[in-house]
Amino acid sequence: MKLKFSFSAICRLEELEKQPASKVFVSLQKGNFSFLALRSIYAAARTTDKPDITVEEAEKEIDELINKKGITEVVELLTEALTESSILEKYKKKMS
Repeated sequence: MKLKFSFSAICRLEELEKQPASKVFVSLQKGNFSFLALRSIYAAARTTDKPDITVEEAEKEIDELINKKGITEVVELLTEALTESSILEKYKKKMS
């Protein structure tokens, strides 16, 4: 599965997390994140390809993904998607 972050997906993440996306991304990269944040990041990323996905649907998907690939691989997948986002150019240095 390839995840992507559009501008709208990043806005969705900020709505879900009630904080700037840059803070969420830096926390993820540093390994200082909550599982709620992981779910929000995943749900937001899925809105790029599936704009009408609900948080509940994203919960089910991420549960299946974690059970299949493990939490470490899912975090790596989300981090990769965030790093590849052209919208967050100024934060890439902080994330690397």
